[in-house]
Amino acid sequence: MKLLQVANEKVNNSTAFHLFSSYRNFMLFSIFSNLFFYVHSSIWIFSSHFEMNAVILFPKHSRLQCFLFLVDAISSLLVKPMLCFSY
Repeated sequence: MKLLQVANEKVNNSTAFHLFSSYRNFMLFSIFSNLFFYVHSSIWIFSSHFEMNAVILFPKHSRLQCFLFLVDAISSLLVKPMLCFSY
């Protein structure tokens, strides 16, 4: 009888842990996907703003554009594997 109780507790604990880890993975997925899309959209909005005002504000805007593209590429490289492995 005691062995059956221990087995039931182990099953219940593993189920609770599985539910918690899937909830945690879902929350990580949500956070990182929102962060990725926020960074991605803000970088491209920022770079398009500089594209319009580049002659007045920042004459050597090609370096800034390359930097923003690099930041966007690095953020997508860092976040996309996290999104894939969160499930």
